Amino acid sequence: WHNIQLPEYQIGLGKMLVVSTKENTMPFIDYNKLSPNEYLITVNNASNPFYLYFSESFDQGWKVYDEHLPFPRIFSKSIVSDENHFMVNGFANAWFINQTGTFSFTLYYYPQSIYDVSLTVTIITFLIIVSGYSKQLVLIKLNTKK
Repeated sequence: WHNIQLPEYQIGLGKMLVVSTKENTMPFIDYNKLSPNEYLITVNNASNPFYLYFSESFDQGWKVYDEHLPFPRIFSKSIVSDENHFMVNGFANAWFINQTGTFSFTLYYYPQSIYDVSLTVTIITFLIIVSGYSKQLVLIKLNTKK
């Protein structure tokens, strides 16, 4: 990964900032925290590419996806390459967003999708085992009544 310092012009609220090299060309961003590992970000009026700054500890697991993530998310492809994901200010995440106009995307912590799929498989496996065991108990009770 790369470690960069943010340039002078920045705007944003809370955990998200937009950074540009030109003060008068910065887009307006809005974000909704959908969960601790998922944010929906809307960018308005981006006239130039920009850096998106996210003040969570740097982790390669944070990825930028299309606005609507399918379930299971493990099969989703990031729309911003890993080469454009940087460590900034020695701890945080930033992405170079090479898109202009008004658009939305999702910032998602990819390892969560692995956990979600693993949990689903575990629950299904548990239910299969319990139902198989219950079926065996019913058959044993029916056979002992005869």
